[in-house]
Amino acid sequence: MILIKDQLPILIDTGFGSDAKEQLIKEAGVSPEELHLIVNTHYHSDHFGGNYHLQKIMVLRLLLINGTPI
Repeated sequence: MILIKDQLPILIDTGFGSDAKEQLIKEAGVSPEELHLIVNTHYHSDHFGGNYHLQKIMVLRLLLINGTPI
């Protein structure tokens, strides 16, 4: 999981599914609602597993590097 804190914050990969992701993002100084984009580098659960939880609390823009829909 990499968080790019910029004018439009970007999260690269969400790791395994967990409510803890939201807290980690907040501790880094970004509200999950502020995320502009989530980039999933590939289709393995340790890279996109946290998408589901974040989708429950916000509207997500997802970019899948290889174009594989999740």
